[in-house]
Amino acid sequence: MTIKATEEQLNKIFNLTNYQFTIPSYQRPYAWTKDQVLELIDDLCDAFPYPLESNHPDYFFGSIILIKEDGKPNAEVIDGQQRLTTLTLLLSVFRHLLPENHPTISRINRLLEDENETGTDTLHGLQLRSQDNDKFFAPFIRTAGGLKKLLEKDTGLETDSQTLLRDNAQVLVEELTKRCPQNLSLESWILHLYTNLLNKCYLVVVSTDSFDTAYRIFSTINTRGLDLQLNDVLKSDIIGKIQGEKDKEKYTKIWDQEESDLGRKDFEALFSHIHRIKLREKQKLGLLTEYRKKIKPQDNPIEFIDKVLKLCSDQFEVIRDQKFTCDNKEEQKEVNRLFGWLNLIDNSDWLPPAIYFLVKHDDRASDIKNFFINLERLAAGLMIFRADINERGRRYAKILNAIDESAQKAITVTKELLSPEEQNQIIEILDGNLYLQTRSRLYVLKRLDSLLAEGGLSYSFDEKVVTIEHVLPQNPKPDSEWCQIWQDEAREKWVHRLGNLVLLSRKKNSQAQNYDFEEKKEKYFDKGNPTIFPITVNVIRQTKKKTQQTNWNEQIVEYHQQEYLEMLLNVWNLEQSIIPTSVIEPKKQKTTKKDLIESPDFYVNFLEGDRAWEDWQKYGYISGGDGKWYSQTLKNLSQGDRIFVNYCGSGYVGVGITEKTVVPVKDFYIEINGEKVPIGEAPIQSKNIDHDRDDLDLCEYFVKVKWLKTLPKNEAYWEKGMFAIQHTCCRLRHQETREKLYKHFGIDENVSIT
Repeated sequence: MTIKATEEQLNKIFNLTNYQFTIPSYQRPYAWTKDQVLELIDDLCDAFPYPLESNHPDYFFGSIILIKEDGKPNAEVIDGQQRLTTLTLLLSVFRHLLPENHPTISRINRLLEDENETGTDTLHGLQLRSQDNDKFFAPFIRTAGGLKKLLEKDTGLETDSQTLLRDNAQVLVEELTKRCPQNLSLESWILHLYTNLLNKCYLVVVSTDSFDTAYRIFSTINTRGLDLQLNDVLKSDIIGKIQGEKDKEKYTKIWDQEESDLGRKDFEALFSHIHRIKLREKQKLGLLTEYRKKIKPQDNPIEFIDKVLKLCSDQFEVIRDQKFTCDNKEEQKEVNRLFGWLNLIDNSDWLPPAIYFLVKHDDRASDIKNFFINLERLAAGLMIFRADINERGRRYAKILNAIDESAQKAITVTKELLSPEEQNQIIEILDGNLYLQTRSRLYVLKRLDSLLAEGGLSYSFDEKVVTIEHVLPQNPKPDSEWCQIWQDEAREKWVHRLGNLVLLSRKKNSQAQNYDFEEKKEKYFDKGNPTIFPITVNVIRQTKKKTQQTNWNEQIVEYHQQEYLEMLLNVWNLEQSIIPTSVIEPKKQKTTKKDLIESPDFYVNFLEGDRAWEDWQKYGYISGGDGKWYSQTLKNLSQGDRIFVNYCGSGYVGVGITEKTVVPVKDFYIEINGEKVPIGEAPIQSKNIDHDRDDLDLCEYFVKVKWLKTLPKNEAYWEKGMFAIQHTCCRLRHQETREKLYKHFGIDENVSIT
């Protein structure tokens, strides 16, 4: 074994008697981009300005590592192929820019390829990997006249590296032409650069005749900051351990195909995901060290590529590109939609369990759908309440362990990983100043926007430029219509909340500004070009339909807040009986958790619209409907429960005892003049109360109530800090609110309800 390091001029590097370079098939493909080529041109022009002083310093191009026997020209490139390939391309560009039949052209030809002494064989200065060499690099770059064809080539480029070589050739031609000094012809400029490139530029050539030694040098140098990525080093570790050239070439092609399919950035990230799948913990010693010492793919390289790398890479691609397929097209559509939502999460920590589940359990579409419903719920929840990277890692490690047991175990564990307290926190954030949640607000609004869309997916899902607009402006002018409609306290309460936010294109966002409501609506809906986002269309359509209001006031925002919150709670399966943490455990609250759980009282929310509070008072009932999630919490009520009714936006207006359990509209009767009358036929103030009577998901539901005391709206009782939430019904656990209500309505808390 010998190791040799020499400093060589490029005119010796590009001399076929000295070096004939080959890029082995296990090397990564050509990857230099426009930025790196521009940096090379900058360096070259800075190093050799025109005119050049005689004592101008030489330029150092870095190092290359070769497997090469001393005295023989054949050299296998272990490191340096990016530089050598780009320098070869640069020489080809010099040749292209020189006038036809210029004598230097023949010199460049001999640098790139030439015949042997007997004329029986062709010698090549540089041969790329077999995948890119014969049909591309040889005819278009090494061969005279080929570059002109490449520059005109728009189709037929089969790999990323071919496209990069074509693009970089265009950059070199344009930049070298543009940078030609005004007092110099292009021919003289190219000759100036060519001469100095060959005679005043140097590379350090590190060579050894030992394959293992070359890779050891390669790994040592390239883990200390040179321009190679982790997967390049691992590739040398793993492919280098495969016995036999045939298998080595086979698995190199598999590796390169996976890298090509994913792209360089995601392929690099894949190794972090595999690390998490394998070890279930974050890195401690550095990723490369832990691969070598803990995962040890080099011990069985073929098994690692077949059963780990390829499987994980393929499933990563399915998730990223939303390419899941199955016989059930509805399930296929839903799973791919969930992949899309997960791809919008602001971190990638969810990917290891996502990839691993598909690797282990890809045989049942229904299991895949249920798992990813729960995984998206968890990932969104962790993002909303800002769980840190360590906490996310612990949760996802539990899922990875569950995946090993069974698909059903993984589905169950993933659903259970949001605790009741965390669900409280999520609900509190969603029901609070959402706009101030800068890292999750756009995700939440896009999720909501698609829930409002026909077919369940809005254009905002994959629109590249989407911004958030306040309908009620953040800072309206003092003399504006907004300040006449909204009191300062109410504006401060509602301006950043879900019900006041819409999505716009950036262009429309800049137009809307602080206009009054009618003018804003016009800006949202330019003539002939309506805003495409359903949440924005909802500002006009649903406002008029559901509230009979024409301006954007507190009642409308509150209505939208409740509607939108319920939709999000539904899609993420957040328990509606849960109360925000700040309400369960207020800072000054000393009541124990046990006391709160045993609260005998229930909260009922009354919202204006189709319902009338006067009907509730007169005929003794409460109701909820327009969707399963609006009505189902009424099922929590048993006969004999005590309820307190909050008139949304005003305060508490009644306390009563439930006399029966919940029933749908078609089974509910009220008494008028001693006769029982179906509620849908009664002369009541509530409008359209009989809607969807035969649809048990959408119809109105009723609970019979015996009122202990009621108040008109204008006498509603409210104090700052009292409990209020947008659910139709939930247990009233907030002790301070209960005590105030007992006192105001004359309730003796020591007397049994029944």
